Amino acid sequence: MTIKISSFKAYDIRGKLPHEINSEIAYRVGNATAKYLSAKKMVLGRDIRASSNELSESMALGLMDAGVDVIDIGECGTENVYYATGELKSCGGIMVTASHNPSDYNGFKIVGDNAKPISSETGLVDIRKLAESDQRLISEKKGNLEYRDLNQSYVKKIISFIDSDSLDKLKVVMNPGNGGAGVYAELISKNMPIEVIKLNFDPDSSFPNGIPNPMIKENRVSTSQAVIDNEADVGIAWDG
Repeated sequence: MTIKISSFKAYDIRGKLPHEINSEIAYRVGNATAKYLSAKKMVLGRDIRASSNELSESMALGLMDAGVDVIDIGECGTENVYYATGELKSCGGIMVTASHNPSDYNGFKIVGDNAKPISSETGLVDIRKLAESDQRLISEKKGNLEYRDLNQSYVKKIISFIDSDSLDKLKVVMNPGNGGAGVYAELISKNMPIEVIKLNFDPDSSFPNGIPNPMIKENRVSTSQAVIDNEADVGIAWDG
């Protein structure tokens, strides 16, 4: 059955649950991406939202039905999917996330070979047509699902860019907004001369301290105030 999917944007796929984003759409997008990329192996990750696990499972089914081997790297940041796609020499990667949107939103970010982002100008329109048309790619041999934890490998890569011996001791306010960034911020900062002031560090899909969007002025107040109160050198706030 042909359907209309309204959640395709210029650079990703994002919408409100359950009408604009749901398990069926996740399956269709996964299967369509596999078909568009002629993929054999794909990386799959997800953010900490309550809906992300179910959507990720449907996405994996869509990929595996197309004969794609899926490497599930679990809860992570979008950048981890980009890293894993290149590191594992995958045909592409998909991140289940709604970025800075409220908890009742979700979506997908897609990259191709060498983690090149796929936008409306580089394939997202074609993926949408395939997903809407229901022309599913069903392989005689289904793909396999493998779970990999690349957190330590990713953190090691990030740290390799930094000469921590050349840094002065810094006091840094870090505010992940109850999203997933705190896990990596802590692992990375342990290897640097940094004193961390933590705000909203615990991952919580209900986002109890507000929408994790630091572009909204009022969402920056707690970070700014913590810099002043703690006489910190800098404050950093991430989206979800």
